[in-house]
Amino acid sequence: MNYKNLENQLEQFRRIHPRAEFSRESKSLILATPRILTTSSYVSPSWSTRIQYGLSSLVRVGSFVGIGLSILIISLYATHELSPVLFPGLSPQSITAEAEMLNSNMNIELSRLGYFDTASQESNSALKQLSQKQFNHLNDTIINSEVTELQKVTATPSDETTQINTLIQQLSN
Repeated sequence: MNYKNLENQLEQFRRIHPRAEFSRESKSLILATPRILTTSSYVSPSWSTRIQYGLSSLVRVGSFVGIGLSILIISLYATHELSPVLFPGLSPQSITAEAEMLNSNMNIELSRLGYFDTASQESNSALKQLSQKQFNHLNDTIINSEVTELQKVTATPSDETTQINTLIQQLSN
């Protein structure tokens, strides 16, 4: 269907009018029907209608608030009561135990560092003696003097240890 045909059909529809007798009958029927006037159609809704609407709105809002509060309370209960059951790693006892374990591991590592420091000092002095052309290190008196010297070195705190101790004392004051 092209544009011209469509335009012709629309023009024919515009010419359509009701018959004169149908118009007269319809008009007389409409005018003959009695009018029933109600006050509710011209007056604003009554107070009872407004109260009913307000109560239903209040019930809807209250139900939404109640559902929201119940979800909040359930989630708080679940996190407080069920989290140790569902996530046992998050309980205060397990966190404390893990912290104590890490502390003991750090103490073990620090003691190993002290041992390695002592061993490196001993091996350093032995390497120095071996690098010398003389074999003085086989003499008993030299060995005894080195042992006492080594005991002094290990008994006296190193520079790093004294620095750490002074820092701790400064922080505690």
